[in-house]
Amino acid sequence: YPDQPRGYVDRAMVYLTQDDYQQVTDILTPVADRFAEDFTVQYLLGVSYQQLDQMTQAENYLTRAVDINPDFRTAWHALAIIYDNQQRWAESDQIYQQLIDSDSTDAQAYNNYAYSLAERNEKLEVALTYAQRAIELSPKTAAYLDTIGWIYYKIGQPRKAESYISQAVQLDSTNATLLEHLGDVYQKLNQPRKAKQLYRKALQIAGENPQLEEKLR
Repeated sequence: YPDQPRGYVDRAMVYLTQDDYQQVTDILTPVADRFAEDFTVQYLLGVSYQQLDQMTQAENYLTRAVDINPDFRTAWHALAIIYDNQQRWAESDQIYQQLIDSDSTDAQAYNNYAYSLAERNEKLEVALTYAQRAIELSPKTAAYLDTIGWIYYKIGQPRKAESYISQAVQLDSTNATLLEHLGDVYQKLNQPRKAKQLYRKALQIAGENPQLEEKLR
């Protein structure tokens, strides 16, 4: 049934479960305009192009997806991350705030907005409030523990930062960003040996990384 999206979606889903995003796009891109009103086709293309780091296409298809189904929050989250990574913060901030305003239990929205603000060194008091809310909602999520710890680091409270980020590393010891953050905290606490151990471990995981290499010099 070439006029029905189901067959194409079913084929694409097989490859999506294998993390073969290129195959997903190969199957669905040629029929994307034919099924321009089908949410699943547009959404799967959006997230697959995002995984392939082809952000122009990802934005295009995710925008189509949220136009078709504006209540599908996961698509909005994906779109916000694209804007955030492109430093289009007016757009990402608007989406994060809409997600928070429409669901006060959306821990991911609180966390991602808080981390974005922390990385920009903007509105750190607001960022801390949002990070605290994310932790209330999901206290054992490594990324959320890292976010609140990173904000404490940014506002000059390295002991509190250590408490949270060390918990994050215990939960996810193979995340290079968490290890680097904890290393930065130990540098601030005048414990350079601990810091360099963490930087070395982070570099082993991340591979080539000029920022980590500089910290190890």
